[in-house]
Amino acid sequence: MSNNLERKYGLFTAICMVVGIVIGSGVFFKAQTVLTKTGGNMPMGILAWVIGGAIMLVCLLTFSFMGQKYERVNGLVDYAEATVGPKYGYLMGWFVGVIYFPAMNGVLVWVSAMYTMIFITSAFPGFLGEGVDVVAGAPTIALTLFYMCMLYGLNTLSPKLAGKFQTTTTVIKMIPLALIIVFSAGSGTGFYVMKGYMDTIPKALDEAAYLDGATKWQTYIKITLPLCKPMIVYQLITSFMGPWVDFVFAKVIVRTNAKYFTVSIGLWSMLEKEYVDLWFVRFCAGAVLVSIPISILFIFTQKFYQEAMSGSVKG
Repeated sequence: MSNNLERKYGLFTAICMVVGIVIGSGVFFKAQTVLTKTGGNMPMGILAWVIGGAIMLVCLLTFSFMGQKYERVNGLVDYAEATVGPKYGYLMGWFVGVIYFPAMNGVLVWVSAMYTMIFITSAFPGFLGEGVDVVAGAPTIALTLFYMCMLYGLNTLSPKLAGKFQTTTTVIKMIPLALIIVFSAGSGTGFYVMKGYMDTIPKALDEAAYLDGATKWQTYIKITLPLCKPMIVYQLITSFMGPWVDFVFAKVIVRTNAKYFTVSIGLWSMLEKEYVDLWFVRFCAGAVLVSIPISILFIFTQKFYQEAMSGSVKG
């Protein structure tokens, strides 16, 4: 067999194809399933993700090693033949060609068709009639067959066009993940704000305390920490308000499971078009109630803020 491979994809397209294969659409839906299986136990759910990630890393290292050692075009089949033997490679070829890929592709296009039907029936009620089965109804089956023929035809007639299609879908898939990363990156800004504030405290205060016989711990407790009270209060209030009113990250985690709805998601659900007329007054009342814990927290902490802003250090 000749190993002279014809290059049909560029580096960016190849990266998008690998990323699209590794990061499946299940990343948007499995979080709810994991939380449901763990009974809402967040540490257990995170542990499940960590274990799954560790297993995937082992598989990734295995395939990367084989890819470097065996430069062939048939993937699993060639790897099986090279590591175990021709007979095993022959059996692997039949398994991949007859069972694995057809089943996987069938499930993928069926799930795509099902979510397409869910979107159509949600955006255009009554467009397909009443009582349409979006899981296994005739429209879903027909759309599944259309998607399957379209993808097979695309890969057969124009591999380069198929690569561009894969690049487009990968970019679309990565946009929500990028937004989540940007949103999560903001959670560490409190550290830098606190550090910037503490950098403004004159070092002369510490040196004067050392001259008076104070230890580093006494200097920190009686001078530095009291001067940081305004920023500590600010961090306390913002750290409470963030999770309390958070919507984006909470919505990604709980999806449509009402059992795990947070306050913000519960209020948002009251504004959906089928509930807004019935629940709008209660939504207004809920919006007022949401502000009560924040107001109470501010009332109890504002005295520390005022004492520190007066400019005196006691002790």
